[in-house]
Amino acid sequence: MCSLLIGGEKMPSDFQVLSALFSYEPETGLIRWKVHKGKGHPGVVAGFPGGLPGESGDRYVYVRVDGRNYSGHRMAWLLTTGLFPEKGFEIDHINGRINDNRWENLRIVSRKQNMQNRKTHRNNACGIRGVGFAKHYGKWQARIMVDREAIHLGYFDSIEDAAAARKAAEEKCFGEFARKAV
Repeated sequence: MCSLLIGGEKMPSDFQVLSALFSYEPETGLIRWKVHKGKGHPGVVAGFPGGLPGESGDRYVYVRVDGRNYSGHRMAWLLTTGLFPEKGFEIDHINGRINDNRWENLRIVSRKQNMQNRKTHRNNACGIRGVGFAKHYGKWQARIMVDREAIHLGYFDSIEDAAAARKAAEEKCFGEFARKAV
């Protein structure tokens, strides 16, 4: 990321500012303060609300600096590579735990690839993505969306069979971006 020239004065890049204030621990995913600033003290873990890496959590970690919130995974990427992802790309949490910012759990993906690894929607009645009960057939139905096209995978007598069909389709269609069991 380059520095901006505003009114003849060179403004520091996000990387310069954040790397002076924070350190990132790739093995744990934690971001720590390097200096005393506001409520931050050297060595103290920065960020809110999140939780400990690896904990089951559904909230992103954010770090607030000078009135601006930075997401923990984007800060981790910036502090490691010196750059934010290019336009059109996102940072995916491979294991699906969005508060787990360990380096091994982060990767650059397209929006489409990131959506392939998303969690089951909270209003899903059976808890398995792409599986639902078809009342008119009295069976479980499995389906998947690929390139904005709904693909019917079949009707099944058991939820386990429908889930297996969905999982097989994810692995075939999404490959390494298929959601991993969490």
